[in-house]
Amino acid sequence: MNMLSTYTYNVSSRAKKLPECTISRAQILELIAAYLGKKTYAALKTSSITNLLEQANKEPLIAFERCKLKAIHLNQTETASTQLANLIRDELAALIGMQSSLINQQALHYLTYVDSLTNNDDFDSRYSSESSSRFENESVNKFSYNGFEIDIKNLFTELQQSSIKGDKQSTLLEFLWLLDDLSSVTGGESSQHWYEQSLKGQTMGDTQKKWADNYAKQIKPTQAFERFISQVTISDLAFPNIDDIFEAMNSNSIEKSICYLLDAEKTLHLLNQYWGEDYDSDFKKQPFNQWLKLSALQQPNRDIIAELIENSKEPIEQHAWAQFAKENKIDVTQDDHYAINMDTGERWDEDYGPIEVGGYSGVRLLQLAPAYESKVHERSQIMLQISQKCQNRT
Repeated sequence: MNMLSTYTYNVSSRAKKLPECTISRAQILELIAAYLGKKTYAALKTSSITNLLEQANKEPLIAFERCKLKAIHLNQTETASTQLANLIRDELAALIGMQSSLINQQALHYLTYVDSLTNNDDFDSRYSSESSSRFENESVNKFSYNGFEIDIKNLFTELQQSSIKGDKQSTLLEFLWLLDDLSSVTGGESSQHWYEQSLKGQTMGDTQKKWADNYAKQIKPTQAFERFISQVTISDLAFPNIDDIFEAMNSNSIEKSICYLLDAEKTLHLLNQYWGEDYDSDFKKQPFNQWLKLSALQQPNRDIIAELIENSKEPIEQHAWAQFAKENKIDVTQDDHYAINMDTGERWDEDYGPIEVGGYSGVRLLQLAPAYESKVHERSQIMLQISQKCQNRT
């Protein structure tokens, strides 16, 4: 659906009630374009809507007059033109306050779909690709999103600006984007020595030239990523606040964050790579614990749920996780022991070979007072809602 379709529909519905108004739906799109500083809707679709929204917000009177004059040009009366400009200003007001959200949605769409980051099973695959670095801008430099042509370089600049202004979701996406840039140019062999020799004009063979070229491609992405890591702490990045959702007993807040659209297990792995010193110091420390909980909700897994239970001191939380696991056909309280061949590491099913015990023991739950059983049920239902919503969004 086009990004502006809802706003166009709302304006059109209200415009029909204006006595002197004869505007069409197609013309309303032209009025929106005028409000945002473009002569035509076609021109609007190839522009950065986030920049245009910001500019319109800075100069609301100018935007209003542009829209009104366009309506007059489309044969609307003075009164109807003023009313239409008012309608469009009011409808776009909510969108104007969402520049960071729009930037984040576009960036996530690019990283997830346009850059084909979901076709590899490696941990980093969701946030890395075999495409050319965006710094080189060798082939694809635009993509389509909800009816708009998005320029990739401009989008990254907007994402960085949003991050600088303090939007933590933008900062998280900037991290993933920079890591993706770095990953896209570090797959092949490279050589600083041969790169330096190439700068001196030394004649090289094909292999040495390839190594030098590969090193050259890595310089900008490496510098950008290292600069980011040196300046950003884990607290600067957005994270899913599962505990807050549990306390509020309402899963609606997940719609406001891009965190729930990311693969929590892989994101946690990446965060641990660069800010891992904070992970082992305190299991309950934010945000690692929250990413771990989201991972269990996105892809229910016995090992992760058992870890969460064993590290919790709250009976309600423990029993809720156990109930959630049962709803996903996992019984964390049951033992699962079996023999392993020590030589091969496989399950022992022969008549010879050294044997050791494999598998796991069931977790022990803290005793729960009967009065809290209803709270356990409510908590487990919220877990199921989050799990379902996350699976529907991804």
